[in-house]
Amino acid sequence: MLVTLSLSALAMMVAGCIFPKAGPVPALVTAADVDRARYRWPDADRAALDDGRELFAARCNGCHGYPALTAVPEANWPAVVEKMARKAKLSREQADHVLRFVLVARVR
Repeated sequence: MLVTLSLSALAMMVAGCIFPKAGPVPALVTAADVDRARYRWPDADRAALDDGRELFAARCNGCHGYPALTAVPEANWPAVVEKMARKAKLSREQADHVLRFVLVARVR
């Protein structure tokens, strides 16, 4: 029994290290978000950011809770989105929209 409890506790600790803490679905895209996006990516537009948010809202909660955007360092988001995009069967363009949305929304 003690071994079972220990293994359960270990599994929960490992899961906590792998998955970022959960957060709410981010708010709708704002004009300030679009400005921040255009500063980083001159070709960014509101439609792509809106698409990224909608994809994030629709797909990320399918397998796990919405990740708290600031719980993952900015430098790690490209790899996270790439991995999750494969699992969610997103196109390259869709994954790019999600990544740009996340990187803009995390600094609100």
